[in-house]
Amino acid sequence: MLANYLNSINLPLRMCMKREFMFLTVLIPGPSNPKHKIDVYLQPLIDELCTLWNDGILTYDVSLRQNFMMKAALMWTINDFPAYGMLSGWTTAGRLGCPICMERTKAFTLKHIIKSPILIVVINFSHLIIHTEETKIISRKCVLTHHILLPNCLVLICGRGLHLPFSYDLEEKEQESPSYGVQHNWKKQSIFWRLPYWNTHLLRHNIDVMHTERNVFMNVFDTMMDINGRTKDTYKARMDIAEICNQKELELKDIGRVKLFKPKAAYALTKSQRVTICKWVKELKLPDGYASNLGRCVDVNQGKLHGMKSHDCHVFMQRLLPIAFDSLPKHIWNPLVELSHFFRN
Repeated sequence: MLANYLNSINLPLRMCMKREFMFLTVLIPGPSNPKHKIDVYLQPLIDELCTLWNDGILTYDVSLRQNFMMKAALMWTINDFPAYGMLSGWTTAGRLGCPICMERTKAFTLKHIIKSPILIVVINFSHLIIHTEETKIISRKCVLTHHILLPNCLVLICGRGLHLPFSYDLEEKEQESPSYGVQHNWKKQSIFWRLPYWNTHLLRHNIDVMHTERNVFMNVFDTMMDINGRTKDTYKARMDIAEICNQKELELKDIGRVKLFKPKAAYALTKSQRVTICKWVKELKLPDGYASNLGRCVDVNQGKLHGMKSHDCHVFMQRLLPIAFDSLPKHIWNPLVELSHFFRN
């Protein structure tokens, strides 16, 4: 069981860290977490939000020294991608895991890497990209040969929830409709639809950008640094590349009857290049408060970085990534620059 502390932010600084103004919430990670039955724990919150919207609550204004009727509304939620499925009701796992494409997806599962299905959209990062009804999906055959520019109009994601019987018994197995996973990924109708104004919101659930940016950065960085156990450039990935991509130089080579040789990719750094980058990061001087001491995250001997916080990854992705890998060939370095500019903008 994991405990998490919450603080009220509408208090003076001298008060917000005192014990009487701290709230303790309980988070249950792993297989025992409530998953889609998190609505059981959200019921008191929804009841209070309905009261705040419909009736309001009598509040004292210390500046005017008088009472007033305060009303409030929930603008949106901010969460990571797995929590998006728990709150919205649309499961973010499986072939229909994308809550934007929904049943229109053309995602497919890789043969050798048994993970979530992938949806490949090659985009030009120099343009503003927003998923729309007209989003174009690239097939397997032209994964690496096209750039798709998407229209700049936002689509309202409506609440097409299913009215399944909801049980408040956390031990009871969740019910699924017959078409679940085939025509839709709805597990439930979200409890947020009890709010009278929820259907008028254009944006209801936000993905935590810092969380997403950290995941993207760590995957890219560890792959470029060729960190054993953390790189995405594995033997199974090379086997999938041979089937869906025309990249002969990355395909595995047979050595004898049972052994396979993985050619070194042009984007993977050598040990000396990794050490050079680590020394540069260790000696890097940044303004106070701009980032934490990145030198503490550097292991020069092993040629890798560890223990970076989300804000450190944010700074590295947007400001330092193009500089750190400027020794790479242009056809590899340019996409890294575009990726950095994409998150910066």
